[in-house]
Amino acid sequence: MLTLRTATRIDSVVLQENTARGERMRAYRLEGRVHGAWVPLGTGTAIGQKRIQPITPATVDAVRVVITASAGTPSLRRLAVFDTGVAPPSDWNAAASLWAADLVGSWTCGHFTLDLHGHTRDAAQYRLRLIPHEGVVTGITDVVLTLGGAEQPRMLKKVPGKPNELILDVTGMGDTGTISGTVQGAASGQILLGKV
Repeated sequence: MLTLRTATRIDSVVLQENTARGERMRAYRLEGRVHGAWVPLGTGTAIGQKRIQPITPATVDAVRVVITASAGTPSLRRLAVFDTGVAPPSDWNAAASLWAADLVGSWTCGHFTLDLHGHTRDAAQYRLRLIPHEGVVTGITDVVLTLGGAEQPRMLKKVPGKPNELILDVTGMGDTGTISGTVQGAASGQILLGKV
């Protein structure tokens, strides 16, 4: 149990397990003391070396960890709380948003259309990757690549063994074009495009 000097707003809990004898904690519940009563703050599994768990903001004077499943005798090395000012995700099952230098767009409803302007300035090969929010991309069909105002099916290749990737051969046709297609296996996600 971690007792605070005064009632304090918290929105993140840091847990560190003593892993000298292996990871033993399998499931836990976080509770905060509010006006003398213990209220649930969150649940989790497998703390391991360190886990930073965002929680719904609460003002508490103490925090405790209730181990609900373990292998052997669990040992907690550190319990700390913070007020970061950042709200937790609205849905714990939602995938985290991707950040990448080559992030160029997204798709929904199993279909994508991407304006290539600004992304294919040089004559080069480009790798287009579809990263799903959930599920697995099992294929890309009905792909249409248009460069310089004309469809260019010969400048498009599938990547063997990688159903979520395409290779685009962009020649000196300028920086105008689009690519569109249907995504199999995943309804939505993000599109990455970069030089090979």
